[in-house]
Amino acid sequence: MRIALVARGGVARSWHGDLARRLRSAGHEVVSCRVSGEDDLPPALRNLIWFERSLFGRTLRALEPVSEASQPGALPAEPEAELVIALDEVDLPGQTPVLRASFDGRFGWSALYEALLAERSPHIAIVRDPDGVVLAEGVAALPQPALFCTSLDATLARLANLFAAAAEPGAAPSARRAARPKATPAPPVAFATAHLARAVGRKLRALVEHPIHWRIGWRRLDGAPDLFESLSWPATGYTWFQPGPGVYVADPFVVERDGRTHVFCEVFHHADPRGRIGVFTLDRDGVPGPLRIVLERPYHLSYPFVFERDGQVWMIPETYENRSVELYRAVRFPDVWEHEADLCTGVELSDVTIAEHDGRFWMFAAETAGGPTTWDALSLFMADHWRGPWRAHPANPVLIDAQAGRPAGQLVRRGKTLLRPAQDSRTGYGSGLSICRVDRLDPEGYAQTTLSTLRPLGRRDTGAHTLNVGSGFELVDHCSPMLRW
Repeated sequence: MRIALVARGGVARSWHGDLARRLRSAGHEVVSCRVSGEDDLPPALRNLIWFERSLFGRTLRALEPVSEASQPGALPAEPEAELVIALDEVDLPGQTPVLRASFDGRFGWSALYEALLAERSPHIAIVRDPDGVVLAEGVAALPQPALFCTSLDATLARLANLFAAAAEPGAAPSARRAARPKATPAPPVAFATAHLARAVGRKLRALVEHPIHWRIGWRRLDGAPDLFESLSWPATGYTWFQPGPGVYVADPFVVERDGRTHVFCEVFHHADPRGRIGVFTLDRDGVPGPLRIVLERPYHLSYPFVFERDGQVWMIPETYENRSVELYRAVRFPDVWEHEADLCTGVELSDVTIAEHDGRFWMFAAETAGGPTTWDALSLFMADHWRGPWRAHPANPVLIDAQAGRPAGQLVRRGKTLLRPAQDSRTGYGSGLSICRVDRLDPEGYAQTTLSTLRPLGRRDTGAHTLNVGSGFELVDHCSPMLRW
């Protein structure tokens, strides 16, 4: 397909080039054209960008100018094309379909700037003119919402993902979501001043506490509905396991073996940047045994996806740092594991989770997909056998959604319904749990519906990002600051 990228002014931006490369890699012919006018970045925002660059060393990569030569087929006027992508709000007469971006239901960059100044990620929709159909939508994660530059970079990276998805011939219309309530943004000067105050506050708090400190909780179900059924936190609460002030545990996965309940988890020492995999047992009353380290590598390990297959117990821990998806076999369960194979190499995938559906095996994983974080982009891989070979879904990333993108535990089937837990990272990494219903999962597409989103339980808790059920127990994790001493 011949696609024209149309923008105002005479300068191409870095994110324009990223989008062009995505489209070309999908087999499209891409041309670029400029119409008269200047970009609409207000002077006050230019000053804010200068402030963040000068004081915090932040740069705004997405808006960096690139040479016109890097935009193949650059033309002085609009070319004949089968599809036009409007990168700015421009009038484009003619019958050619045009894709435009809206932010919280409003067109134009001002709607995006207002949301980011309010430290909020807007709902992005790619709308096709003239029929007004939404072809792709999503919510970008903002790793540092108090920094305008990083937030704009993250949003424009995901905007490129969504434009590329909407440009595919098989892009199906998606249900419109209700626009979020409009927030009143802070003026750029006030935004910068507030950020400086927050930065100082974070530095002072870091002297006395670890801001990221996870603990694992469990409860016996005894016939009570679990979170997949109730879609709300239980009234009885959880028993919490915390090994000590300098160590945290997270990502619980449960396996029942020989009549004993084993909980595998990430074990992280604040003095060491590498996570390890540990295990502890729960007796019938939910009393925990001692925590033991069962797997460590020269790189970070977490999210120990443990499962039984072919009479053996297997583990796929997160090995993002090693650019691999590694499979381990228990040669002596639960404490001796041997590297069996690399399911994928040269990839940076987080929280790999495998499920079987309609005669195929599916690998769910979080991926950067050209963005600055794995918090919001879900990618799929498929295979005829659980050991592979695995091939990427042609629509990857199949989902851009900070509320329910990144995996948060094993998928479960209730009757004919396939449910998956996902992380809600709209207000920070793993800031909540979402329960999702898988509506479509096939080689051509993916769709899900978010049934419920659960914020952390405790008053000081800032995160909840794993949910697993097994052996009569339900396990979750929660994050809250912990005093260093």
